[in-house]
Amino acid sequence: MPCQIDLLHNLLGYGQDLRFGANERVKQIHNREIRAIKASCVEVAGKFVPRQVCIDPSNGALVRELPLVDANLTTVGPKEFPFSLSYVDHGKILAAATITELRTPAQFSVSVFDPPAGGVSKPKCDGDNIRSGKLVTRVNPVYPAAQRMAHLQGTVKLYAVIGIDGMPHNLEVISSIDPALDNLALQAVQQWRYEPYMCKDVPVEVQSTVEVNYSLGH
Repeated sequence: MPCQIDLLHNLLGYGQDLRFGANERVKQIHNREIRAIKASCVEVAGKFVPRQVCIDPSNGALVRELPLVDANLTTVGPKEFPFSLSYVDHGKILAAATITELRTPAQFSVSVFDPPAGGVSKPKCDGDNIRSGKLVTRVNPVYPAAQRMAHLQGTVKLYAVIGIDGMPHNLEVISSIDPALDNLALQAVQQWRYEPYMCKDVPVEVQSTVEVNYSLGH
């Protein structure tokens, strides 16, 4: 998924975490403070990565953690929704949305689905028509002693275009943990190599989000 769409998807996904999957269960419930809000949180365990859903007991609104910041709660019917949503990384706003009106829509006009000005149309590849590029060479980043001693750990997220040559291009940090670790992650990913993504047996370039993990446990 292109990083811009990924950011927007996360930004506008307010409330989607409230839906429990078939393999998920409540592990525990506890209280914690999130941005000065005393929230009630449910830890959800599932087949894959565990997650947490937090609610503000004073108004029943969902409380999301950084990098997602929601504000300007507005009453709509019996519920409250944020009319300002931001994706913030180290104080820098990477994406933002302002809701001017929230209501049940009328029947969509066909013109709603017209491509926006400047949009580029590409053939859709799915199912048997596409083969995902396999990472064949992975270089792990250097993890300096200074950052280890400072207990700096986490995930650096990078935007990348995987070219038809199997090389990552246009690398850009979209979620940071430390400038030095960010740069080392960029240097490492520049050396990664993929088998090209294929669409109907033709190599194609794809936009992707790449994650580089720094963990003190490894």
